[in-house]
This record gives sequence, C-alpha cells and structure tokens, in this order.
Amino acid sequence: MNGTGLTNLEIQDLINKYKSELRKLDYQTADVEATIAELEELLETDHKRQDTTVTTRKKRKRKPGRPPKIKMETREKITKSREEGYRLSVWDKFVLDGIKDSGKVLINTELLDIVKQKAIKKKIFTNDYLIKEKLNRVLQKLANRRKNIVKVKYKGRGFAYALPKWINPNGSLDKQYEKQ
Repeated sequence: MNGTGLTNLEIQDLINKYKSELRKLDYQTADVEATIAELEELLETDHKRQDTTVTTRKKRKRKPGRPPKIKMETREKITKSREEGYRLSVWDKFVLDGIKDSGKVLINTELLDIVKQKAIKKKIFTNDYLIKEKLNRVLQKLANRRKNIVKVKYKGRGFAYALPKWINPNGSLDKQYEKQ
C-alpha cells in the first residue's frame, strides 16, 4: 500500500479537505485584493480632489451573523400585538364556551365531557386520551398564561375553573356560580 499507514479513502478525504481549504484561501485573497483596490482608489481620489471628505465603502452582501436591529415602528407593532394576545384556538373556545354556557364553575371531568361533545360535533374528535391531553394543555394556558379563566378551590381533588368576572374583588367566587 503506502508508507503513511492511511487507507485510500482517508487519503482521498485529506485531498478533498486541502482542496477545500485552497478554495477558501482563494476567496479570502480575492476579497483582500478587492479591499486594497478600493482603498487605493479612495487614496487616489483624495489626492486629486484635495478634499477632506471621506467616501464610504461599497456595501457588500451581508454574511450570516447577527440580524439587524428592528426599526422602532416595527417594534411598536410587535409590542401592540403581544398586548392584544393571539387568536384563541378551537379548543380554547370549546373550554371558554363550556364554562360560559354552564353558568357555574366546572371541574376537569365535566370540561372533558363538554369538550368531547363539541369535538364530535365539529368532527375533530381523535380519541379520549388525546382529548384529555389537549384539555390539560388548554386549561394550563388559559388559567396560568392568559388569565382567561381562574382556578378556584374545590372540595374534591384538583381545581374548578371559572371566568374572571365571576370572582369578587376580595378573590372569592360569587355564590351564584358555586358548584353544588
């Protein structure tokens, strides 16, 4: 074979690597030469003009890296849209409508039945396990992040869920919405 102790595949890999490095160096050389030419041209025009104004370098195509800063108008639009929130999903609406329609606080199992019924009507029913999983995510989002519903203490295990307008200023639930 050869005296290096390398296989033919490894030698070919090294050749490819070195050729790639040469191409990179050629590119860098061309880039440096272009910059030198620009600077020399700038120097010549400065001598001819005897002017102290500095001309700017031509803008090159951006390379990967940090994105440019966002303009103020765009930033204001983004903050406004975040304040308004995002559009509710179909599942979010199922839960909110279920609580509104019942007129009282609901526990997880009651909400599961309501959501399942509505999903069957809309023909988006998958299976019980996936609907229960989806309901848990929706309840967490609506109660903890968006504050569209409120967790209320419940005699049994877990929480009951109510609308925020059903809660008194002191933090307790109005009697008319309590679970019986």
